[in-house]
Amino acid sequence: MCSTGEKALLGIRAIATLRLARAGTLLSWLHGAVGEGSFDRRFKHVIDVPLLVLDDFGLVNLTIREQTDVYEIVCGRYERRSSIITSNREVSEWFSLFQNPLLALAVINRVIHQAIRFVIDGPSYRLTES
Repeated sequence: MCSTGEKALLGIRAIATLRLARAGTLLSWLHGAVGEGSFDRRFKHVIDVPLLVLDDFGLVNLTIREQTDVYEIVCGRYERRSSIITSNREVSEWFSLFQNPLLALAVINRVIHQAIRFVIDGPSYRLTES
């Protein structure tokens, strides 16, 4: 069963190279590469993929390492590549995910600069189907 957003992304996938991952999964995938010695290659892939879809950002607070990685990903893609970030939190709530408010501000400023924001308000399709 696909959500509305997933169906839309399937259409995008036909015309663009993209990487779709939950935020926690992507960050775990990156960190798993440290021991393998392939972190730089994986990180470059995340920076260079034409469209990065980071799903469920902000469900849990970020570790110090993840905070830095999110900052580096956002900076590396800023005004060069397209990104879609989905979150159940308001952007103003993202500050609570970071221990360093300056780092949070730097990430948020880059994410919202020239961004198009979509707010989907309504009942959860998962709740209505159960």
